[in-house]
Amino acid sequence: MSDCPSSVQATLLFAEWQELDLADLISEFSRTLRNIGLDCPSVEARSNPPRITLSNDRISVCVSLGESQISAETLRGVQRPTLPRSSDNAVQQILQVCDSAIHVEAAHVQNTARPVARRILIAACYHVVRFLDHEFEADLIHWHPTDMLFTAEEFETPIMPPDSADTPARPVLPESLAAAEAMQGATAEVAPEMASMRLEAEDAEVIDTAAEQAEIARSEAAPDVIDADASAETTGESNWENNREFDGAMAARQALAQEEALRKARRSIFADDLIETEDRQREQPKEPVGLIEQTTVYVMTSTLMIVSFPIGFAVLIYNILAGENLRNTARAMALTGVGFAFSTADLAAGLSSLI
Repeated sequence: MSDCPSSVQATLLFAEWQELDLADLISEFSRTLRNIGLDCPSVEARSNPPRITLSNDRISVCVSLGESQISAETLRGVQRPTLPRSSDNAVQQILQVCDSAIHVEAAHVQNTARPVARRILIAACYHVVRFLDHEFEADLIHWHPTDMLFTAEEFETPIMPPDSADTPARPVLPESLAAAEAMQGATAEVAPEMASMRLEAEDAEVIDTAAEQAEIARSEAAPDVIDADASAETTGESNWENNREFDGAMAARQALAQEEALRKARRSIFADDLIETEDRQREQPKEPVGLIEQTTVYVMTSTLMIVSFPIGFAVLIYNILAGENLRNTARAMALTGVGFAFSTADLAAGLSSLI
């Protein structure tokens, strides 16, 4: 694999290797790259050694399979995360038994008019490595841009200090920085309390003796002095409780602010990977008009055309061509039929004679 500075590389190391065919994963690699907005229609596969290259006119992503060429001595000086989740001894023991590897490289295509931004190369390499790690559960991951060795858990959820290098060991998650800051803040707050607890443990006997002497003196004091001391103690306890409630409210407010900052940072970094849903109100589908209603409309229209030729003929042509609402037309035709019935059958005269 090339050491060109315009490429980003990573190596996944395995202790217990299972045979696999990279050609079966071409569609998965393409889908992973499309998820971050990279369409690589050109695919090249080789069998000896196993190697797959997905590319377009600007970027190429190469995945190759082979025996691990990295020994424990070679990686002995490789950096480890500042806040590791596994000890260096455990990592060295795993490294001793790793004998297979998958190499991933994202690089510029030669002779391109406009080079790809380095952050795009890092994102492409990272997402392919992450997919392979989820699929085959790598034991160790060597991230070349920072020459750092991770376990699978450290690579998935790293804890990085806020003063990391310009090129992160992997796309730094906002949770990593917040976790490091929270750990440092918690250590700074707990240290004075631990020191005071040690002093109290060392002077326990002296404090107990002083308390007994003070109790004897209080029993001999006047009642008004005792009442004043009790009032002072009550006031002190009330102030301490108020301070504790205030500290709790401030801590909750800071936690909410940090959570909102993490949410905004996560959206800005992984905006292409997030799937946002929107609640859209859809119109209710129109119920289909039944056959009886259609028949009624055209029968009434034909009747109207016979009784009153110009009007009925115009309504019939309009219904056929323009597709007027058949239900409203049926109601209109029914009322028209009732009106014609009253006018032609002398029903009005019969009703008036009955009245």
